[in-house]
Amino acid sequence: MRPLKLVMHAFGPYAGIETIDFSELGSKTMFVISGKTGAGKTTIFDAIAFALYGKTSGEERSAQDLRSDFAEESLQTSVDFTFLLKGRTYRILRSPIQQKKKSRGEGYTTINAKAEFYERIDGEEQLIASNISETEDQVNRLMQLDFHQFKQILMIPQGEFRTLLTSDSTDKERILQKLFHTESYRYFQEYLKTKSKELRSDVERFSHERGRLYESIDPLDHEELEEALNQENIHAQKIHSLAKNLVATQNEKLNNLKNKITKQREEYKNVLIKIENALYIERTFKEYNQAVSDLKELDNHKEEIAKCKSDISIAKDAEVIWPYFQEISYKKEELARRIQFKDKTDKELSEMNKKRDQYEQSLQVLLKQKPEIEAKEKKVSELESFKAKAESYQLKSKELTNLASDGVREKEKLDKLKNELSENEDKIEKLLKEQQNWLEAQRTFSENKVKLHHVKTIINLFKKLNQYKTTEQQLKADLIQKEKNYSEAVENQKKEQLALDQALHEQSANFAIELSKQLTHDEPCPVCGSKHHPAPAVTGGDLKADPVVHHKNLQSLHSELIRLESACDYLKQKMEGIRTDIDGVSQDIQASEAFHDQKSLEDYQSSENQLENQQLLLSKKLNAGEPSAGREAFEQERSVIKKHIESAEVIVQKKRDDYISCRSQVTQLKSEIPEKYFNVSVLQEEIALLQESIRQYSNQMSEAEKKYYDAENESSALTERLKSAANEVTGAQVALDHAKQQFNTALENSGFSQPEDLKAARLEPQKLAGLENRVSQYEKKKYSLKEYMEKLSNDLKGVSKPDISIYHAEKEKIENDIAGFEEKVSTLSGFVHHHEQILLQLEQNISASEEIEKRYKLTGFLSEMANGQNELKLTFERFVLAYYLEDILIIANERLLKMTSGRYELHRKEDRSKGNKQGGLELLVMDHYTGQQRHVKTLSGGEAFKSSLALALGLADVVQSYAGGVSLETMFIDEGFGTLDPESLDQAIESLMDIQAGGRLVGVISHVPELKERIDARLEVFSSKGGSSTRFILE
Repeated sequence: MRPLKLVMHAFGPYAGIETIDFSELGSKTMFVISGKTGAGKTTIFDAIAFALYGKTSGEERSAQDLRSDFAEESLQTSVDFTFLLKGRTYRILRSPIQQKKKSRGEGYTTINAKAEFYERIDGEEQLIASNISETEDQVNRLMQLDFHQFKQILMIPQGEFRTLLTSDSTDKERILQKLFHTESYRYFQEYLKTKSKELRSDVERFSHERGRLYESIDPLDHEELEEALNQENIHAQKIHSLAKNLVATQNEKLNNLKNKITKQREEYKNVLIKIENALYIERTFKEYNQAVSDLKELDNHKEEIAKCKSDISIAKDAEVIWPYFQEISYKKEELARRIQFKDKTDKELSEMNKKRDQYEQSLQVLLKQKPEIEAKEKKVSELESFKAKAESYQLKSKELTNLASDGVREKEKLDKLKNELSENEDKIEKLLKEQQNWLEAQRTFSENKVKLHHVKTIINLFKKLNQYKTTEQQLKADLIQKEKNYSEAVENQKKEQLALDQALHEQSANFAIELSKQLTHDEPCPVCGSKHHPAPAVTGGDLKADPVVHHKNLQSLHSELIRLESACDYLKQKMEGIRTDIDGVSQDIQASEAFHDQKSLEDYQSSENQLENQQLLLSKKLNAGEPSAGREAFEQERSVIKKHIESAEVIVQKKRDDYISCRSQVTQLKSEIPEKYFNVSVLQEEIALLQESIRQYSNQMSEAEKKYYDAENESSALTERLKSAANEVTGAQVALDHAKQQFNTALENSGFSQPEDLKAARLEPQKLAGLENRVSQYEKKKYSLKEYMEKLSNDLKGVSKPDISIYHAEKEKIENDIAGFEEKVSTLSGFVHHHEQILLQLEQNISASEEIEKRYKLTGFLSEMANGQNELKLTFERFVLAYYLEDILIIANERLLKMTSGRYELHRKEDRSKGNKQGGLELLVMDHYTGQQRHVKTLSGGEAFKSSLALALGLADVVQSYAGGVSLETMFIDEGFGTLDPESLDQAIESLMDIQAGGRLVGVISHVPELKERIDARLEVFSSKGGSSTRFILE
């Protein structure tokens, strides 16, 4: 990610709209952000972090607290950030939740936070996220870093350097957790702990279940099993084996009892058979006695059955003669019906003859009306001839009306087209005037463009002149200060030289005294070799100063003098260059002012504003397009309208001709038909009335003729029917006489003397059937009893009555025996079944618990190891973090060794912490000068800063490598370099130079003058009562 432009609106100390265009840096890849404390240097980092993630770099300021106290109420707080990522340009516009004064009334209204994300494609911005949630998703997807990673890699805020270096294992764990997202390892630890608890609970549950099963075992008289169950340490396999043997023994007893029950049940079946046979014999004796009694009862009804048989015989004889008697009744009824039908027919014939005479009279009346109907038919024919002409007259009249309307409508169209032609010609004339105005605006725009270019050039020259003068003043002040420092350094050098001479003198005197103390009589002097020492030194001054210290100080002052002299020469050269630039710009301004009346920057800026406003208006007018572009369309429209007018005139003339022709036809038809029939509906109504009258007459005539001829035909038919009825009456009388003769003959041949005897002898069919059924049932029952008695008599030959009580006593004894055996079987069966279930549950419990215990041993061990219950008191997550920390230290030490000239190197503390405190992430520093390790908190301020910087840069590299696919083209560092000596500062700057040499843009907040001198690009932040502002200064 490389920033291109940052625009802050009422953000922090920036009251208005502040724009920082990073493209002004050009090819420079390192710059310093400098300014007074509180001016708003860190706010620049906050604005970038807020634009991307909605949070500030230090996380100490909330988004709601970022509004400028200097801002006007009408200006809303927001950040507009444009950046380059992987060759693509993006822009984020974000604003925090804020209060806005109500436009009406008093009080404030809350404006919710907003975020929009754009991508520039082919020069145009396209919206890819329209709200906060979508923007965060897009930022995380593109950056592939969360806020904590971004803060640690791209933007290191104040205080973060030393925090990572000196924090204990717990604090360092929290920092690294956020950066490397090691939650999954912690979740794994928790999973092992939870799983271990679950398995331990399962083991205890299985053990409790086994105890419950042991308590359910009944050892009976098995002493060994009872002893095993009562032992404190129960042996599961032994109890299982003993209980299994006990169940097998009881199961064998159970089978023996079941066999005994089977034998007893066989004997029981035999006894039941004996009892059944005895009962059968006893039942047979009873049935034989009952049959003898029933036969006697039947014999008591013998006479009654004989009477029934006699009545049945007489009734059947009567039934043979009865049909002849019935035939006489049938013939009498037939004769009566024939006589009745003959009388009815005679009456109908008389009535029909009367109706025929009436119908004939009605027919004669209608025949007299026929001439009148023929006249009406002639009238209808005449009216029908008028109908076609009347219809034609109506159609032509309607057509004439339509032609008149069409003519008027077409004339209106023609007039409208003529009006459109007039309006079109007015538009063309107006367009010609607009085209002239547009060309005039184009000419003015071109002239203003040239003027505006000259004005802007002069304004830039004025600004450049003011910038050069400001720089000259700064350089002059710096030169005065450097020359003052140089003079002071010369005086200090002289003083230090005197101090060094004095120290050397004192040192020589002290050497002479020490040498005199070592002289021995007749021993040669180590200096001159003489054995005589006439005047050895006896007194000397005390050594007040170390010459070595003064010598080093003198060397430092000499280096400082050389540096100050070089700095003064450099400033003088820069001032000469600035003066040359001032003269050149002044000449350019004088040369340009020859073409303009203005003499001040304000005048030129006023002219610039006027020209830009005028150009804006002209640009809008010109952007609308040259008016002549529509002229061709208007001319084409005029041509089309003229063609439409020609066509319309032809149509209007044709409509006029058609109207005249149609009107002539209407006049001709009007003279050929009576006026009352001009309306076809009147004519049709009169024709309909005549036709209805004719139709009614025709219907009446047809109906009268039909009635007359129908009556005539019916009269003839009735005459014939009457003759036939008379013949049928004669035939019926003959048939009746013949039936009477047959009955008398049959009666004389039978046993009946009178017809009344015949009627008395007859029986109803149901009564006859009942008598026959009673006789039949009597004879069948008597026959069955005799046959059944014969069978029972044969079955009982040689058989005596048995004593059933003996068999019942035997049956009862067997039932008691079986009941005793089944009670024992039930008891043993319950014992066996119950203990077989217990044995099955024990087998399942033992098998399952063995597997669970194996898993618990492994999982429990892993849980203890992963959760820090090990020799190093190190959790699994912290072990992984220690691995990441080792990678960080490898890269950090490369820079730290370079910044400390090979003296310091960071190591991770691997010793176990005291007590139960977990460690593994604390840092020690290896001092290669002493060969000893010590805690990083013992480092001095400068040493700690270098260690912190190296650690922070190493951390950034490692996080980038693990993030994968992250584009790191920028790094911002908000940390003071004031604790470093010149050599350390050079080493730190070299490390930053290594970073920016790889293409990264490095921005550093610092107040250190040497750092600003070494880096030739500076973003200066100026503060004032009305808010802060920024400006890039490039050298």
